[in-house]
Formats: sequence, structure tokens, C-alpha cells
Amino acid sequence: MGVVFTDYGFNIPIEEYEKSKEIIFQTENDFKFKKVNYTLAHNIIYAGVEYAAEFGINPHKDFAVTQFMLKEDDDSVKLIDIECGKDGKPLFISQIIADIPKFGNQQTIIDKLEKTVGKDGYIYIQNIENLEDLKGAEEVFFDKDLEEDKRLFQKHYPLKPDMPEEDLLEIMNTTGKLAYAMADYDILDDYYDLVFDVDIDNILFDTLPGELLKEPTESADIHQKANELIDWISSRINKKPRGIRKKLKELEHLIPGSPLINYFEIVFNELHNKDKNKLLEVIFTARREHPDSGLIKLMEKKHVFLAKEKQSFRRSDRFKMSNFFAGRSSLHFTELTTWFNLLMIAIIESDDNIEEKLAFIKYIEDWKNKVVNQPDFLLPERLIMISSTMNDLNDILG
Repeated sequence: MGVVFTDYGFNIPIEEYEKSKEIIFQTENDFKFKKVNYTLAHNIIYAGVEYAAEFGINPHKDFAVTQFMLKEDDDSVKLIDIECGKDGKPLFISQIIADIPKFGNQQTIIDKLEKTVGKDGYIYIQNIENLEDLKGAEEVFFDKDLEEDKRLFQKHYPLKPDMPEEDLLEIMNTTGKLAYAMADYDILDDYYDLVFDVDIDNILFDTLPGELLKEPTESADIHQKANELIDWISSRINKKPRGIRKKLKELEHLIPGSPLINYFEIVFNELHNKDKNKLLEVIFTARREHPDSGLIKLMEKKHVFLAKEKQSFRRSDRFKMSNFFAGRSSLHFTELTTWFNLLMIAIIESDDNIEEKLAFIKYIEDWKNKVVNQPDFLLPERLIMISSTMNDLNDILG
């Protein structure tokens, strides 16, 4: 029921501190401690505080001080969905705090529970002889009803072209739950911090950043027309090369000298020109004209690694964001999607672990929540990565 007890000490002797730790870990005989990373611990604590508040139960009075040992509960800490209670009811275990004089009157919590949910609306455990009395309690905190999730996963795997939307959503959610249940959170967080290492505040859909303009302009008309052309070219360059050259000339007239022109030239030659020497010439020209462009660096790196039959993709951390967009606070959607596609290939080709895929999906989800007016933003990349994660899970589950 939230933070039932917390304690602190200032300027205590090191011997006293070590003795306190010793006493705490002596309880291993009753409860097995499990090491988790900070992000998970933070979410468990604040999910408990929020849940207890629904029943009028406040954190222990010393939490007013010890909360400052934690990070601020804001967007800087990644959100993890933590289910509280047991079997849909609040759970109160009195023995955990029975011998702690500082805690206060346990009856207060029971009174508040009975007042808010009634006598049958909560679960009360007074004495725990061993951990078996809490059978299944770990599922309350980590949402790991694995057997049911495995059943649902195997029911819907593999994906079918005519799968109803309801089933598709169910297997996507189940895939996430299973993957997180099997993942190492420390590896996931470390990879996330390593690769997504540039703080991007804004993704631009209606304007162009200065890095994509040789001649900066504040003309809203130019920005709008340029983005309309970029959308048109991006949506047709793969399947309908006719008319692309004409549109590229229009774009070059609007934003002369932009690395976007070179970028689309590279993409066009990748897709429609069998002469590899011509493609190399286009890439080298782009690098010569725009040596500092992250977008062009991405295209060059993509070509180099694909030419080596993806063998160099084994270290996906080579594609961390700062290698291409260091110092940037905003990116054009073309830059972000191009980087995401390269990173996606790298992660899928890497056989390292499932945590990389979860970090990728997590980053997309973070942006999905921010770019609310673009519901399909990065949707193909997200679906591809979820599908790849499904394949991994199928191998694991047999």
C-alpha cells in the first residue's frame, strides 16, 4: 500500500551504516531480494504512492525527506506500467511492518481500506511464515502472467495478412509483455542511453532546419512547398520513378544547395540504377558538397555496410545518434526516419539480445506520444521491429 515505511540518517558513522545494511539483508531468510535497475525501482515506488492515494493512504511521513534521494518523478525517467494490488484488489501485508515502531497505527490503513472499498474489497495478510504464502505476488508487481501470455502469443503467431485488428493489437501487446518479462532491464537501459544519446526536442514536419538549407529562409511559403514536394517524392520514389526528376528540379529551385537534393539522388540511384559506379559517384559528390550533413553521412554508411553484406552491422551501437546528429535539438522527419531505418537493419541483423529491439520500440513509443498529430509516424518501423521480436520470442518459447 504505497510507501508504508522509509527511514534515513544524516552523518551517521560508517560502522552504524554497515550494521544497518547487515540487519536489512539478514531478512533474506524471509524474503529474497532481487536487484533491479533504478528506472524499475523508481516506477514501482511512485506507482505504489499513486495507487495508495486512491484509497486515501499517504506515504510514510519520512518520505517527505527520502523522496529527495530519488530522481524527480517527471519525463526524465522512462515510464514503466506497474500493476499494483493483487487480483484487482488492494493488498495489505501487515507483518512486513509489524515490528517497526516508527510506522504507526496499522489499523489506520485497514480503516481507510474498509471505508473506500469495503470489507471484501481488499486483501489483508497478517502473518507470512514463508514466501510461499505470497505465491504469485511477484506477478502483481511485474505483470508477468507468463503462461497466459504464452498461450495468447502461440494462438496468434505467426501474423496473418487477414488478421482482425483486435487480434493484431492483442498479439502486439502480448509480445511486449513477454519480451519485457524476459529482458534484462539494465542491458535495455544501458543500450537506450548509449544509442539514443542526443536530446531531440522537436521533429519538424512543416519547416526545414538550418542544417538542410544552404540559404536560410524564414519564408513560410517556401518551407510549406518544400515539405509538400518532399512528401510527394518520398511516397513515390520507391515504386513510381516517373516524374521524380521533375519534382527534384522543383525542390532544388526552392531550396538550392540543400543536402536533401543529394539525399534523394542517392535514394533514386539505389532503387533504379543498376550501375553501382554511378551510385558511388553520387554518394561521393554528396559527401564532398555536404561533409557535415548527418543525412548524407547516414546514406554513405548505409551503402558501405550493405556493400559488405551487412557483416559490419553486428555492432549496432556504431549507429548511435550522436555519430550523425551531435549537437542537434531538432530533426526533420526525413532525417529521423532515415536514421531509424539504418538502425533497424543494424539491430535486426545483430544477434545480440532482445533488449536492443525493445529499446528501439520504446524510443518510437516515446515519440509517438509527443507527435500526436502524426499517428502513423514511424509506424512501419515499429511494426517491423515488433515482428522481428515475435520471431525471437517464438524461438525462445519453442
